[in-house]
Amino acid sequence: MQFLYQPLTWAFFLVLAPLLIHLINLMRQRRVQWAAMEFLLKSQKKHRRWIWLRQLLLLLLRMLAIAAIVAMLARLVTRDQWSSFFSSQATHHYVLLDDSFSMTDRTGSVEAFDLALQSISEICKQASKQGTVQKLTLIRYSQAGKAADTQQQAASIADLNDQVITDSLLQLLEERNKLLTVSDLAIGPDAALDLAERLMRQATDEKRIVHLVSDFRDETWDQPVELAATLERLSTNQVDLRFVRCAKQQQDNIALVDLRPASGTQSAGVPMLVDVKVKNFGARPAANVQVKVRTEFHPTSPDGSELAATEEQLPNVVIENVQPGETVTRTVEVYFATSGRHIVHASLVPDAVEADNDRWCVVDLPEGVPTLLVDDTADQRGAYFLESVFQPGKRTQTGIRPATQPATFLRDISTDELQQFEVVYLLRPDKLSAQATENLNAYVNGGGGLAIFLGPEVDLNFFNDWYAEGSGLFPVELTGIDELPQSPDGAPDVLFADHPIFSVLHGQRNPFARNLRVSQHVKPKATWRPAAESSVRVVASLRDGSPLVIEKHAGAGRLLLFLTTADTEWNNWAREPSFVVMMLQLHGYLSSTADAFVERLTGSPIEFQLDSATHASEVKLTTPLKSGEVQGSIAQTATIVPDSPVLSFSFGKAKDGTTRTGETDSRGVYEAATITIDGTPSFRRFALNVDNRDSDLAVSDNAKLANRLEGVEFSVFEADEIVYGSLADAGTPWSDVLLAILVPLLLLEQLMAYFTSYHPKVPAAGGVA
Repeated sequence: MQFLYQPLTWAFFLVLAPLLIHLINLMRQRRVQWAAMEFLLKSQKKHRRWIWLRQLLLLLLRMLAIAAIVAMLARLVTRDQWSSFFSSQATHHYVLLDDSFSMTDRTGSVEAFDLALQSISEICKQASKQGTVQKLTLIRYSQAGKAADTQQQAASIADLNDQVITDSLLQLLEERNKLLTVSDLAIGPDAALDLAERLMRQATDEKRIVHLVSDFRDETWDQPVELAATLERLSTNQVDLRFVRCAKQQQDNIALVDLRPASGTQSAGVPMLVDVKVKNFGARPAANVQVKVRTEFHPTSPDGSELAATEEQLPNVVIENVQPGETVTRTVEVYFATSGRHIVHASLVPDAVEADNDRWCVVDLPEGVPTLLVDDTADQRGAYFLESVFQPGKRTQTGIRPATQPATFLRDISTDELQQFEVVYLLRPDKLSAQATENLNAYVNGGGGLAIFLGPEVDLNFFNDWYAEGSGLFPVELTGIDELPQSPDGAPDVLFADHPIFSVLHGQRNPFARNLRVSQHVKPKATWRPAAESSVRVVASLRDGSPLVIEKHAGAGRLLLFLTTADTEWNNWAREPSFVVMMLQLHGYLSSTADAFVERLTGSPIEFQLDSATHASEVKLTTPLKSGEVQGSIAQTATIVPDSPVLSFSFGKAKDGTTRTGETDSRGVYEAATITIDGTPSFRRFALNVDNRDSDLAVSDNAKLANRLEGVEFSVFEADEIVYGSLADAGTPWSDVLLAILVPLLLLEQLMAYFTSYHPKVPAAGGVA
């Protein structure tokens, strides 16, 4: 026999309260000699034993009632001694610990993960007091997803596996709990359940209890199809499923959900824009959200080696209001003077969850952005106007490095060499060779940006063949060159759709748009319309309804077709101020596909290749520095494929290609250092950020869990109110029995009190006073 809430057992001293009250009442009585009472005293002596017996019974009933109340509140539990005597079956506790980063959620000063560790300790302490053998297997969610080819490797993943719960194990568990921390992963219980199920196959003739110690967030348990199937299978196999809840309600949480360079030219020595996205995952509006932005500049020396890094703290970004569920984007300007792999770091003030308050991005800046201008005209006026925009002078830097070539250049260049150019501009082409067309098709589908400006030299048959009735790269079928008559009322010649490259020309009374004049253009076929299922759309048209600018997406790249010239022969656009802005926005829009930002999440692999002709075959990867820890590093020798000119490196991914190794589980910036053949250190940096699925702290309550896990037998317990009789193999709880006994006991006490006390008869109405 034992009590779950031992401190409450001190209340058993209250059982003496009725006795003390009775004794105090006896002390308050005084003896008074009164002749009239002599007769009554003789009668009392005659019935004294019966009166004392009734008073003693009443006193005992009151003491028993108080004892029953205390025992019920202290949760009396007794063991089934006979079943323990005749049965040698062990009880195996499989404790699956949620260490995803949402477990850092704090309620007051208590962290959900700390509460989880305390509940695990309590489970083991109570289990150690049982009459049968009790075993423990402890598995963390973050460790369960690692590679395990053999059963022995699977067992080694568990923090503790098949350990008999003894006092020494309890001490070991306490020491390990001090070292356990929350991971930076957003990971569910699937892998941990699979590992536990795999380990169960080794054990026979034991009672199995699976304790899921978690915060049970909606994001994980909203539609748990595969998870429900696993739990149902375990339940069918007589596994006792017990959910230990470590978070009771949703806390407010503001998180950084994205940090990346904005679309546009990215080059050293040119200010660039970075987009910061903040989302309110809470249920209440957030006011005056402050975002701190810091840059880490890694300059390079003339010989190409890196110099010491310098940091700069930018002015804070203040967001006045963020509604629940809303994502707000703010743009910050950063500047890096030289090429290299620099770092931008954004952070929020601390709140319920720490891991999603930081975000990093690595900006790989070249000295300049190579751009190809293809112009076969004699005076190359189109190339002249574009070069004037891209390289206006020494005092103004755009970061764009244009190179002008004839059309034959597209025929002779290889596809790989063509990919070096972020954007290709075709200026007044007549026709191209078959090889040039094939190269451009591969270039755009591979992520390149292509802009075509047609002129009087256009070969209609060639471009219609390139159109190929809608299956080719060219977006429209052409009929000929047409003129646009002057507007008698001065209406704008060009109407612009809502498109990023025309932002400077939007608005009904925009003066830049009204000043544009187009005299000639290439006219599409009258019956041509963009197919509904295609990516082709008209983004600018003339006032007579003819298309002027057409966009098409192909593969990973984009194409923008201008049915007029880039010079002043068919329009006056090149002499208008809006031309400069539009061309820079066009270049940024087309180049954004080539420089697609790669978002890496914690746990995902870091893979890259180096040229074997210029680099050594060994790389050292430095992991992010965490507070209170020593910065680690991982050395790796490249995987070399025979007859291949590249050295391949992979961190964080097992040989099977699907499971993690844990090397990239931390958030922050990883730095891969290698040595070139000439002895110069070379660095690559990779930013890994948390998966914001765990930023949503909405909790699945018991009703939701029961609905979503229909057909699965399980019990749910609060971590801060752990019931030993429910969470471990404790025996028989007596709370319900004591409650059933207490009710009639109190009724009997009231009845006995009535018969023991004196109740004079009330005279009948109208009687003599």
